[in-house]
Amino acid sequence: MEKLIYKITVGEWDYFSNTGDFEDLKKYGVNEKNIVELTDIVYEIINGGTQENDNKKDQLNSDYKIQELTAYFQALHTFYVHELKIKDWLRRSGIKFEDNRIEELIKSKTERLKQRFGIVVESWNDLERIEKEIERRLDKYEERFKIKEQIKEGITFSELLISVFRVLGYDKIDYDMKLSGFFHLKDRVLKNG
Repeated sequence: MEKLIYKITVGEWDYFSNTGDFEDLKKYGVNEKNIVELTDIVYEIINGGTQENDNKKDQLNSDYKIQELTAYFQALHTFYVHELKIKDWLRRSGIKFEDNRIEELIKSKTERLKQRFGIVVESWNDLERIEKEIERRLDKYEERFKIKEQIKEGITFSELLISVFRVLGYDKIDYDMKLSGFFHLKDRVLKNG
């Protein structure tokens, strides 16, 4: 993938970065599966890191934790409801039955919940603690990721392209230049201040 910066032209990359259409890049073997990797390589060369990729990992991790908490809530809710129904039915039927399987399941889930998230659930009423944690995480998620999707920070590739050629005193942008050549020009501009 990294070798593609020696094949793809500045014009082709500028078109992709503005439109998201990578049809012109397919002749280099770029497809839906590897476009993210190529974008990360270019981003890293331009900015010195894959910040966007790190944000996506954080977002996926947050998604997963919210889903995990929801699963714990649903499982414990179901176990508590069934435990109450079974005990009530047995009591009404006059049957004495000492089966602790549901209690064991509840204990197992609450121990794992405490280990993973530090939430202590000892009874039906404590399920509210899980709900509050889910709500807190959803609020943080909304605040952290949804706003960032709406506001794009940093310089676009087109802005960088124009700036580099302007600083170097070129009359026009060479859209046929390979990305690798452009990155050398960008480095030269940065060295000279």
